[in-house]
Amino acid sequence: MSDEIITKALQTRLKAFADAQTPKLAIAYEGAAFTPDATKVHLAEFTLPANTDNPSMGRSHSRYIGIYQVDVDMPTTAGPLALRKLANAVAAHFPRGLALTHTGLNVLITNTPSIGPLMPEGGRMKRSVSIRYQSDVFTI
Repeated sequence: MSDEIITKALQTRLKAFADAQTPKLAIAYEGAAFTPDATKVHLAEFTLPANTDNPSMGRSHSRYIGIYQVDVDMPTTAGPLALRKLANAVAAHFPRGLALTHTGLNVLITNTPSIGPLMPEGGRMKRSVSIRYQSDVFTI
């Protein structure tokens, strides 16, 4: 269940970013049906969890770590500089040290987000923004 709460915390932060853009950006949520408009920019999000760690001996301490990946996708007519600018803005919205809380669970952004290479696909192009996170859960 912790992984669901972590994902929701990250999605809530991404939605706030998308809603603040002019015009608002659509988001393709992982596992949900989405038909992109070929003429518009959109974001696609994925949670890529890593192995859960147990850093404390003798305690019920689980550390959930992984990467929250956001693909910034736009028509090639917008140009690669526009794509890079938006990818940089997404990265800046998830700065290293950012703490998010959802349903009492804290999620920490542990590293400065990384921006991947330009990936052309037909008449579109995208860049992936990789955001490393961790969440420590203690149970008694």
